[in-house]
Amino acid sequence: MSVQLHNNFRLYILLFSCHFQYNTAKTFLTYRTILEGWNSCEAKSESRHCIGFSEEYISQYDDIFTNIHCSKALHYLSTVESITESQRLNNGCKYFLYWLYYEVLKKNLYKHKILKIYQDVLLGYIDSSYNHYFSNYISFFSEKTIDKIIKLSEMYDNFYKFKGDIHHTDNKCDNAKECVRLYNENIKVCEEGDDYDFCYELDNLKESYDTYMKSNESCPNSPKTLESYRLFNPTVVIITPFSILLVISLSLFFLYKVNFIRFQIYKYYSNIYTVYFQTKFLLN
Repeated sequence: MSVQLHNNFRLYILLFSCHFQYNTAKTFLTYRTILEGWNSCEAKSESRHCIGFSEEYISQYDDIFTNIHCSKALHYLSTVESITESQRLNNGCKYFLYWLYYEVLKKNLYKHKILKIYQDVLLGYIDSSYNHYFSNYISFFSEKTIDKIIKLSEMYDNFYKFKGDIHHTDNKCDNAKECVRLYNENIKVCEEGDDYDFCYELDNLKESYDTYMKSNESCPNSPKTLESYRLFNPTVVIITPFSILLVISLSLFFLYKVNFIRFQIYKYYSNIYTVYFQTKFLLN
């Protein structure tokens, strides 16, 4: 039984610790706020070069990576870098990927690959600043992961614009419509794979959207609730009871270990008392 419980414990760890964590719902506004703190006075418009980045890496992007982008990127990366905590650096890089996609590439991925420009901009920053906090994140993201980061970020971007958390000049009902469209597209992505954290982010969006729409009447043509991917995803039907079984097995494993240790302690002290009283009896 001990071996079986131990194997279940290992399987539980593999299932729930190896998947990539997006943290989009928790971090999107936090890192967007850093860029909103950028001041246009920081831009060196008179300079032909991108201050703060090595030309060796970014000169090939002169047609799209302007001095304004350069200044914003410098402000953002230096601010995120000052945090130095690994998970925050990780989350900061995720939003930086979306910013490059949305503002620098203008959502056009045909001419430049987002992964390539992301890596070159980071390398240019590291080479110029001599700081290596971002070194671990240059090749950290695969193209598949980046695609999902962008899908989730764009969905949340439209949701926060719809709510008014992000200042913009768009029609908020258009943002609501786009948010719902992206959500439904992401459900398909969720159904096609086994990326549980990606699906979890959809749960977060649905909960936030449904809660907001209960007290909001400004966009009557928008649905009041979003469909749950769980209704159409057979994987959830399988993984949910399996997860419960693993949790129970894990709990039993720890209970078994605790009781075993307590028994060994009891046995140890019982032997001591037995020897003590036997010795005392013989001496008397």
